Amino acid sequence: MRKVLQSARFAKSASLKKYHFGDGTNTVSNTLPFQFADVEEEFLHAAEFGDVPNVKKILAENNDLNIDCIDALGRTALRLAVKNEHLEVVEVLLEKSSQHHIAEAVLQAISAGHTQIAETILKHRRYLEMWKERRKLGDTDGFYKTAYPDSQFSPDITPLILASQKNQYEIVQLLLLRGDTIHTPHKFSCNCTECRNKMKFDQLRLAKYRLNAYRGLASEAYISLSSKDPILTAFELASELRKLSRVEKHFKREYRDLADQLSDYVVKLLDRIRTQRELELVLNKAGKHHQEKYANLARFKLAIQYKEKKFVAHASCQQRVVRTWYNGMGKLERASWPMRLSMIALFVMAYPFLVLAHVFFPSSKGAKVLQFPVVKFLCHAMSFLAFLLLIVVSTIESTKSVSASRTLESEYPTEHMNYKLYRNVYNNTVYGENFPLRASFPSVTEIMMSLWIVAIPQQDDLRLSGLTSGQSAGGGARTRDRRVPADLRADSLATVPPTPFRMSRSRQA
Repeated sequence: MRKVLQSARFAKSASLKKYHFGDGTNTVSNTLPFQFADVEEEFLHAAEFGDVPNVKKILAENNDLNIDCIDALGRTALRLAVKNEHLEVVEVLLEKSSQHHIAEAVLQAISAGHTQIAETILKHRRYLEMWKERRKLGDTDGFYKTAYPDSQFSPDITPLILASQKNQYEIVQLLLLRGDTIHTPHKFSCNCTECRNKMKFDQLRLAKYRLNAYRGLASEAYISLSSKDPILTAFELASELRKLSRVEKHFKREYRDLADQLSDYVVKLLDRIRTQRELELVLNKAGKHHQEKYANLARFKLAIQYKEKKFVAHASCQQRVVRTWYNGMGKLERASWPMRLSMIALFVMAYPFLVLAHVFFPSSKGAKVLQFPVVKFLCHAMSFLAFLLLIVVSTIESTKSVSASRTLESEYPTEHMNYKLYRNVYNNTVYGENFPLRASFPSVTEIMMSLWIVAIPQQDDLRLSGLTSGQSAGGGARTRDRRVPADLRADSLATVPPTPFRMSRSRQA
């Protein structure tokens, strides 16, 4: 009913306007003043167009004026001022506006990207009183907050969630330093009292509340400013969102998009790496964010575990993997193909002698060559090919050795007579009358196959020893308690461009 009356007022005021077209442009006639239907309409007009003196005058002359009056579209003076970025008008209206419209105005400012107005409202005395009262009552998630029909936002949308979704670093930093956080929703299958009560209250609101919270948690601004290890946080949250997309089927696409957004965010972090030292720090980080632990390619292996394909396929990660692959054989990486084939053939021919050197002289240079990843792969590949070749040769030899001249009857006549009696007594004709026999002693090929099988434990030991040496040579340590030297950390951090996380920490300090 109120909106209908406001529309009637605007129609009446429009009939009082007098226009003239003297110079070809539409201008309001200067002979007659602009007429308003009432004071509220004049007040809304002044707030919309930033007429600060007129706003102050109307407020001073009309003590009973409803400052929360609305126009035909349901917009208050405060919302009109925020929409048109009139900061001075906003400062004047904040003193007398209701709490609901102040909260709505800050969300509108954040949504429109008016950072200065949003910061002004968030730092204002009236808003701080509202914030302290809400925290005192324990209302931190806003799930049970009353939903107003004229509001543009869901009741559970907080300024921090909205600013995070919009990636407004200044607003997010201000709210985090104040103590606001985005609470991680309970698991979908949680059956605690709180979740049961929320489910009974409104099931759809609970689903939207969970989705809005994860949208804020998965934003670049929130992770960069709140997490000490953004890459680990992004990995864990993306994995959780992918699992949630399989059970929360109604919002499956939204959760998958958030997981992909986190994968893109991690790739952006990798794009900011400039030096090899910084890359070593990122890829060798192990443990939780509060633990100073480093291991060779620990973060890379974690990305494989979480199936972060974009992280694994990034050019910087692949460069580090190739560097590990050619560890100790850098010339092979840059050599021409004829040179590579020659070196590969040389290693294949020298493999038996290198194995003997590893067994009897493990500390010799020849034994250490087997610990290089590329050499070890080539030698093991040729070893398996040789074993397959031995199997083929042994099969051919056994086929040739079995003939009609060497049978059970010719070699063991007594056993053959017993076998014939058995067949006659039991009338068993399943087997033949005679059996061809293989050679009594193993052939050279079978002896070589046996030696290869016996040497398998030695090959495993060689692989483990090569892994240990490769890790120590590749920039990381096998133990997970090794710490990066202080000078390395300082140099690396000094070359990293100022990210929002470092900016926030420096400002806080």
